[in-house]
Amino acid sequence: MEVLYKSKTLQNFLEDTQRLSDLYGINAYKIVQRISELRSSDNLNSFKCLPTPKCKVINRSDEMKFTAMVSENIKLIFDSKKKKLTKTENGDIDWDNITSIRILGIRES
Repeated sequence: MEVLYKSKTLQNFLEDTQRLSDLYGINAYKIVQRISELRSSDNLNSFKCLPTPKCKVINRSDEMKFTAMVSENIKLIFDSKKKKLTKTENGDIDWDNITSIRILGIRES
């Protein structure tokens, strides 16, 4: 899958393992692992089927964002590069059709 970033600054930060490690400690490895899993997946459906990411949809107004769990309190936030997502016959998101995502950031809760 194609993985893009919201900004060049975010990309540089997420690709700098030392800075990630300074801020997130042991979870830095998991953040890098999630991004690697996204890249190696054919589409969001194959990523969603992995046991650890627990990929979920966040629906806020017209924006549809996704989360992937990094740890119990850290989530990777991303959206689809396509602004209009296709739906299946039963009205669900066509996860197979999402082949490019844009990482928006990391959320701690």
